[in-house]
Amino acid sequence: MISERSLQLIYDQLFGADDGADDSETSAIASTAQQAGFSVHAITQATQPVTFRQPDGLLLYQSWLSQQQQELLLASINSEGWLRGTENQAMWFGALPVWAQEIADELPLSLWPKQISGRQPNFDQMIVNGYQPGEGIHSHVDLLKFEDGIVIISLGSPATMSFTKTDSSITQRSQAPQPGSSWSSRQTDACYGKTCQSDGSCSGEDVQQNVFLQAGDVLLLQGAARYGWKHGIAFNQTCSLQSLERRVSITLRRLVQH
Repeated sequence: MISERSLQLIYDQLFGADDGADDSETSAIASTAQQAGFSVHAITQATQPVTFRQPDGLLLYQSWLSQQQQELLLASINSEGWLRGTENQAMWFGALPVWAQEIADELPLSLWPKQISGRQPNFDQMIVNGYQPGEGIHSHVDLLKFEDGIVIISLGSPATMSFTKTDSSITQRSQAPQPGSSWSSRQTDACYGKTCQSDGSCSGEDVQQNVFLQAGDVLLLQGAARYGWKHGIAFNQTCSLQSLERRVSITLRRLVQH
């Protein structure tokens, strides 16, 4: 088992060490990590996202985090007690924890509108969710008290996230509603209706886009994908798509500024 000191030194190599760090010890740990195939340079090598015809504004960066980086994040979440015992969700408001802010600073947000990618801070709210095998989350649209631009980081077991269009008129809107304005959408039931085909074509009043998330993937929601489509994960998914490992997701959002 890796010691806390060794874990911290590897972490410092990823995100930068404090001024008082022992350079010789850090170099030794970094050398060991490199021999094991551990990247101590950029957080991610993925530069081009997977795009979808529907919903507009949905981007998937596959394998954005390496296996070692994922293990480091999970170690931080576990050591800081974010998901203790039977707890499956922890929420944070305000300035992000150091490790979360360092991730946020490296996120590939260049394809987002400037008013979102250039805001400061980009995110001031975080949710850490834990899912046991077979657990999911009901289909939903995030509350309007959060601005446009949501990030989901997936760790642990894979899962299929389903996006369901809630109203054809809503998906035409690419901008977030202004503070104080109304936003209404017709809620659909658990029977999602028609599913988008591999060529992107869809049919039916309610359509569904399935996105297979693997460990280390990052999903970006903006515009119609954030406001006009519900997203959720079905409960009791097929065992062939799941390991016995817990799934952990990190969601980053920003509160509407008043």
